[in-house]
Amino acid sequence: MHELSEVDELLRARFAVLATDDHGDWDDVRRRARRRPSRRRLALALAALAAIAVTAPAFGLHRQALDWFRQEAAPPRTQLEFLQLGVGAPPGMDPQVVPNSARRVLVARLDGRERTLWVAPTRRGGFCVSWSGLGGGCIADRGPPLASPPERRREVNPLALDVTVGRDRSWAVTFLAGSVLDDRVERLVVEHADGERVEVPLVWVSPPIDAGFYLYDVPDRRRSEAHRPTAVTGLGGDGEVVTRKAIRTIPYAEALIPTRLPDGRPALLPRHAHPGRAERLLEFRASGGERITLWRVPSARGQPC
Repeated sequence: MHELSEVDELLRARFAVLATDDHGDWDDVRRRARRRPSRRRLALALAALAAIAVTAPAFGLHRQALDWFRQEAAPPRTQLEFLQLGVGAPPGMDPQVVPNSARRVLVARLDGRERTLWVAPTRRGGFCVSWSGLGGGCIADRGPPLASPPERRREVNPLALDVTVGRDRSWAVTFLAGSVLDDRVERLVVEHADGERVEVPLVWVSPPIDAGFYLYDVPDRRRSEAHRPTAVTGLGGDGEVVTRKAIRTIPYAEALIPTRLPDGRPALLPRHAHPGRAERLLEFRASGGERITLWRVPSARGQPC
């Protein structure tokens, strides 16, 4: 086991206080969540987490239902990582995650490696996620417009679908991952530029999470421009479109890549830019003491960045 750094020790001390503190309203949330019945009873559970091509709607995958309280608790190190999400957050930006309630909800393979999805609830009715080796994020509050109001439940709500797009050095899409917030979604389909539709497993977690999660490893043969993923669609039990989100095309030449400016500072610039020939135009210090610099960066296209 690696020795903990001074920061880790401070986090462990803070976490110990949180873990033994009275949870107040959170305990009430747990009790009410246990009493809430599952919104849908599924007749078919997933037998595997590998995506399959859709041959006909009648033979599509249906989502797998998981009881949140029966899932494996996250190890202390993962709980500490969730705790750090709120450390030093600006006012109003703290997701108020409950780290010692984090659980494992999904294990999938990506580029030959096993990835684990850990999920932790927030005190504001949302959740935070962490994919091993990939990172994560939070949907801390699930109020409108993320959740459609009753009078708009028949409308397509793109905000009910979260899509994280992974790309390689050539900017080709390598994986899609995210969450689904609308409980009407029974099936999740990835559309490709060549017209193929691939259905991916959707794991739905019971309250207090009350959301679905997925990971789609894009096959090598579908990472080219002609076969790339173009959209993710959530379908209801009758095949109706509940939520849909397009995947934006980013030409290789326009993709922003990490580089450094002449003063050594990191920057994101398009591939056609020439950061080594950047010209400093303006520099000043902000009210908080941070140095702000405006650069003019020439590019191969004649238009500066």
